Amino acid sequence: MLVNSVAYKDGRKIADVPREQIHDYLRRGDCIVWVAVRDPEPHELDRLEEEFDLPPLAIEDARHGHQRPKFEEYGDSLFFVLHMIEPDGDDLRVDTWLMSCRVIARTAEHFAFADLLTFARGQGARRLVGDYLPTRKNPQVAGLYADLGLDPAGPTPGEPAGQRFTADPAALPLPRTFVRPA
Repeated sequence: MLVNSVAYKDGRKIADVPREQIHDYLRRGDCIVWVAVRDPEPHELDRLEEEFDLPPLAIEDARHGHQRPKFEEYGDSLFFVLHMIEPDGDDLRVDTWLMSCRVIARTAEHFAFADLLTFARGQGARRLVGDYLPTRKNPQVAGLYADLGLDPAGPTPGEPAGQRFTADPAALPLPRTFVRPA
């Protein structure tokens, strides 16, 4: 299913893009088109493959789902596989949060978190849970959850070096960001 498609220009949302108009925005060349799918039907993937001129391997990944999170570049297209949040009882747990280091500290992380927070509130989640698992490549985001208002809640279960953070989504303010929806 096509979850949504949106066009951005100069860091600002310019339009929600109906499926039948994706090609019009792609042809413009002055904007980025974001398309999110979940459990896509074969005909939807065929159309996206044609629209974005994606290689068969990218489409094969999308057809089979349950892929590991990844980011790949195909010509002038970027292909992401993300598992952003997972229900865990009354909680929503951030499973994977993957962002380019080029956007950290430019408020793109705040924009992504605001969307996640809005979703959590809409789902009536009691608690938002995120784990920071340190690696040699991610020390610059060690304080991200705390900066976004989540409270330290002890070590990550099964990951002694990890740190768990939690918050009531209803109690958190939406973070400020330079990215503005249209």
